[in-house]
Amino acid sequence: MAGNIQIEKSKLLKRFEQVNDINLINAINGLLDFAFGKNPKSDEINYSIETYNKEIEDAEKEISNGQFYSHSEVRTKSDEWKKRP
Repeated sequence: MAGNIQIEKSKLLKRFEQVNDINLINAINGLLDFAFGKNPKSDEINYSIETYNKEIEDAEKEISNGQFYSHSEVRTKSDEWKKRP
């Protein structure tokens, strides 16, 4: 069974190397944090208002620059993901 895990990890790493979408990378990081039991509440203690405001400012800049997906684009991407084996 352990051999199968190593093969799957290797396949996943090869696919991940092709990812150029920061939103997807962030989503995968979130999944890994969850899988490893990282408690978001414990992170909030060290999460400064300055960091929070900077992240909001950065997100607003991305939106202003058109770096976002519309609802219909997200639905289309989701439908495509569902079709993958």
